[in-house]
Amino acid sequence: MIQDVTERLELLEKLSQLASHDELTGCANRRALLERGEAEALRARRHKRPLSVLVFDVDDFKDINDQHGHQAGDEALRHIASVLRYRLRGSDMLGRYGGDEFVVVMPETAVHAAIVLAEELIDSCRAQCHIGLSMGVAELPLIGEEDFTTLLAHADMALYAAKRAGKGQVAAYPQPIAPQSLQVVA
Repeated sequence: MIQDVTERLELLEKLSQLASHDELTGCANRRALLERGEAEALRARRHKRPLSVLVFDVDDFKDINDQHGHQAGDEALRHIASVLRYRLRGSDMLGRYGGDEFVVVMPETAVHAAIVLAEELIDSCRAQCHIGLSMGVAELPLIGEEDFTTLLAHADMALYAAKRAGKGQVAAYPQPIAPQSLQVVA
């Protein structure tokens, strides 16, 4: 009977993992990402603390699939996820949003710090995976009615601005005024 209960608990744990994680990359899946993002947005507003989000995708991902096959594309996504997980804090959440698009939810992180981290992630991925990433960053305003979905939309708009500017870089929404010691790539 004890073995039966243990087996059931292991099965429930496995089902929970499958329900909240992307099978290919091991990152949080879209549903888990949106749930955590909404919770973090509510917490940030309640405590008047910063919350930033990165939205990024792989530059020229279609070319990887077309030239090397979908298995190579899958391997590239797994490798990118592994490199980025290693670079993020325990409080950050990396999730696969869809296809080659990922999101990082960063509690207690203002936009300037998020930009610095985004640049480091791009450099790490380029050095270790030989793959370019473009990233969009947005910070939740401390006042107003903006929710996590709107925050994601703003980061996504910044991502497309980074792509238009030449890929392999970071853009922020709205473009922040950088401290004197920080160069913002846009």
